[in-house]
Amino acid sequence: MAKCYIAAPAGVDLGALPDVLSDRAISWEWAKGTANALPSPSEAIIAADFLIGIVDGSRSDSQVFYEVGLAAGLGKPVLLIAKGRKIPSDLRQFQVAKVPLKDRRALGLHIDIFLKTPKRELEERSPSQRTSAATLNRLPRASTEFHGTVSELEDRAYNIVEACGGRAIAQPSDSVRAKYRPDLLAWLGHQDAELLDPTVIEIRRRVYPKDMRQIEEQLLVFMQATGIRTAFVLTAESPPQVERQLSPYIYWLTLDEFEALARQSKLGTYVRETRNRVMHGAR
Repeated sequence: MAKCYIAAPAGVDLGALPDVLSDRAISWEWAKGTANALPSPSEAIIAADFLIGIVDGSRSDSQVFYEVGLAAGLGKPVLLIAKGRKIPSDLRQFQVAKVPLKDRRALGLHIDIFLKTPKRELEERSPSQRTSAATLNRLPRASTEFHGTVSELEDRAYNIVEACGGRAIAQPSDSVRAKYRPDLLAWLGHQDAELLDPTVIEIRRRVYPKDMRQIEEQLLVFMQATGIRTAFVLTAESPPQVERQLSPYIYWLTLDEFEALARQSKLGTYVRETRNRVMHGAR
């Protein structure tokens, strides 16, 4: 059984998190500060396969940050759950989920994504430190499946993300609500940690005007359920002119345009400038 250490402010309500971990056959521990029989936080972190840190903007975050730093120093994967606060820049190297602790479905999806994200930085460490990464690859999956790319276009988009220093997962799906599955989830935090870490990507060879609204509606439902703030629709052929977008956080680009922006590290700038124009009624 895999082990998780939860670093959280004293007295915080963990919400659905314990149940989500139990559903995935993951045991967990945290510093409740009462039982002498419990190991110290440092001992518990050493024994854990990964750490989940919960930050809420209180003074207690300093202890969470200390425990996150300890886990990182030990080569343990870290997932941060932020309760409505910005993450300090030196912690943006870690995956961040901005979802309510009571939202079981969103928590489950983010944890499944985290467990399946390639831990490349750990592969360069010593064999003993690679044990935790190997354990994560064997973790059972309860509600989310991850498949390989299924088309040449998806493969190209995946390779673009990886080549520019990002991370990508192909074909994430929620088996309970399998009516819609985005093609890729990508982490591009080095270009914009707030809006691109992570982002969802839908890929089409061509898009007809009559299909645009349905695509945006599907993306919005997925984004609202997961807390993801930005989505891209990437096409091989130039997409139709968008007359009225449902959201200023959905961007229509050709694969060529996306690749040029990503490789030049201009994707974050493009997203923010385009969003601002849309929100102010300009193009």
